[in-house]
Amino acid sequence: MSQSDEKSACEIAERIRLSMLICRLEYADQHIPVTISIGVATYQPGEVDKKPVMELAKRLIQTADTALYEAKRNGRNRVESGGLLSAADSD
Repeated sequence: MSQSDEKSACEIAERIRLSMLICRLEYADQHIPVTISIGVATYQPGEVDKKPVMELAKRLIQTADTALYEAKRNGRNRVESGGLLSAADSD
């Protein structure tokens, strides 16, 4: 979500999560509830960004993945943010 800050990204993720609650999944005449856990990570480029794009993408995915597992540990069906990454952050 280009041009979205951490707050906006979490709000959009929460809207996605809520929209999943109204999904009706039926199988063999049984209603199956649908829930989703979402991990969010955001990136704020610095004035001088010297890190390769692939390295930054990898860090974003790892951070969002960690947040996803935190959401599952905290009860599932929720949004967790891994926070804001910046160009100045080191591994």
